[in-house]
Amino acid sequence: MITAPSMRSTLSYRYHQDFPPKDNLSPPSSDFEETFCDYVEQMRLPPAEQDLILKAIRLHDFSSARVFLVPSVPGQHSGSALHKYGHMRLRHLLQQHLDAAPLPRAGVANPGRRGTLSSLFRNSASGASHSGQGQRDVPEGIIVQPTSIGRLNSNWFYNDFGASLCAAKSPPLKVPLRKAKPVQPKPLTPDAAYFVWPSYEGIRSSVGGWSSGGNVHATTANMEKDGKFLFPLLHHFSGEAASRAECMPHMKSFCRFKGQQLAYAIVGSHNLSIAAWGGPPRKDSQDVLMIRSYELSVLMLPVLETAYRRHRHYKFSCTPAGDLPVSRVPQPQRNGRQEQLQTVPQQQGNPQQQQHQHQHQQGQLGPRQPTQKSVQFWSLDSFINMRREAVFGSVPRPPSPDSQSSPSNASPSASRHPSQLQCPDPQDLDACAFLPLPYFLPPKPYKHNDIPWTYSAPDGVDRFGEHLRKPRPEEQG
Repeated sequence: MITAPSMRSTLSYRYHQDFPPKDNLSPPSSDFEETFCDYVEQMRLPPAEQDLILKAIRLHDFSSARVFLVPSVPGQHSGSALHKYGHMRLRHLLQQHLDAAPLPRAGVANPGRRGTLSSLFRNSASGASHSGQGQRDVPEGIIVQPTSIGRLNSNWFYNDFGASLCAAKSPPLKVPLRKAKPVQPKPLTPDAAYFVWPSYEGIRSSVGGWSSGGNVHATTANMEKDGKFLFPLLHHFSGEAASRAECMPHMKSFCRFKGQQLAYAIVGSHNLSIAAWGGPPRKDSQDVLMIRSYELSVLMLPVLETAYRRHRHYKFSCTPAGDLPVSRVPQPQRNGRQEQLQTVPQQQGNPQQQQHQHQHQQGQLGPRQPTQKSVQFWSLDSFINMRREAVFGSVPRPPSPDSQSSPSNASPSASRHPSQLQCPDPQDLDACAFLPLPYFLPPKPYKHNDIPWTYSAPDGVDRFGEHLRKPRPEEQG
C-alpha cells in the first residue's frame, strides 16, 4: 500500500486517458472495452455492483485507447482463453501489432556483454542519432524491472515469459500458406536480458532509507534460484533520468529497446512471478496457462499511438477548456545542476481558440487532419538531450574506452554510454512520443561487489542512522 509520505520516496507509474460517451459514429465495441468488461466479470463482484460497472463501461467509446490491456485472472486457461490472460495475452498482442526484427543471438560480441543488430525496427532510423551517433555499438534488449520476485525458474523466465517479451510479427511467408508452420517466438537469451533491481546500497542511501525496501520484495531463495541465473543479468535501478535519483521504485515496467528508442513498454501491477504472468501447471501441459493472482497492466505500442493521433477523439479531455492543469517540462542541466522547471500551459490562445480546440477534443468538429507519419517511442532522456542540444549546442562525445584520463572540466554527460546521447531530430517531434521511464537506457550493470536487495540483506545503518534490524531488548542490555 502506498501512502502519501511514501509517494515522496518512491517512483510509480500511472496510465491516464479520458474517454467520451458513445455517439452515432462510435463502433459497437473495441478490444479495450471487451477486455475491460471481461476482467470485471472475472472479478466475481456482487451482481448489482458488477452490473453497474459494466453498464458504465458500455456507455463509453474506447476506440481511441492508446494502450492494450494485459490482465491476469486466477485459474487454468486453455483453448480460446489461452491468449486472453497473462504473458500469453502479451505474446498474442505483440505477434499481431509489433513489427520488429529478432533480438540478438546469444554470444554475439559487443561492448558491455550485449549483442547488437543493425536494426531493431523495420523501416525506421532506430539507430540514427541527431547527435551524430551511428549504428555501431548501440545496445538493445529486453528490460525486466519488477519490485517483487516470486516463484520462478530459468526455463520459464527464458522460454515462456521471455519468449513472450521477444514476440513480434512473423516475417513474410516464403512458402505456400498450406505448407507454412506456426511461427513460435524465440526464447529470450542472457545476452539480451537486462534485469533492473535495486541494490542493497541503493536502498540504504535512498531518500527513504530502509523504509524504501518495504516496497521491494525478494527472498534469497528466489533470487538465487537455478544457480543464481538472475545475477549475471542484474542492473541498477535509478530514477536519475527523471531527476529522482535517490528514490526507489514501486513501479513495475518491462520494455524492449535499442539505444534510446523503444519498441514497446508495459507498466502495471504485474511483478516477476509465474503466479502473476502464468505458466504451465505441469511440464507436459503446454496448452494450459495457470495463473494464481489478479493483475492488470497496460501495453504501449507505437502503432496504437499513431492510430490515436489520427483518431477523431485525439486530445479529448473531460477537463473543461481553460481549466487544464499545467505541465512541468524538465530543463537541461548546466554544470551538473538542473535549472528551474518552466511552467508551460497545455492550452494557449484567446477564448475563441480555446473553445475551438475544446470542440475538437469533444469530437464535435469531425475528424482532425490525419497524421501521415508513424509515431516512434523515445526515452525521456532523449528528450532532455534534445533540449540540451538546443540550448548548449552539440553534446560532447564520451571519451574512448582506452583513454586513461579525461579533462577535469568535461561535461557531466561525457562519462555516459554513447547510446545515451541519442535524441530525435527536432524536425520530427510530431512523430515522437517520449515515455517517462525513470532509468537510463541502457541501465548501469552491477559490479562484482554489489549486493542485490533481499529480505535477508545484512544489517547496517541508513542515511538517517536507523538500523535495518533493530536489536532485541536482551541484546541491548
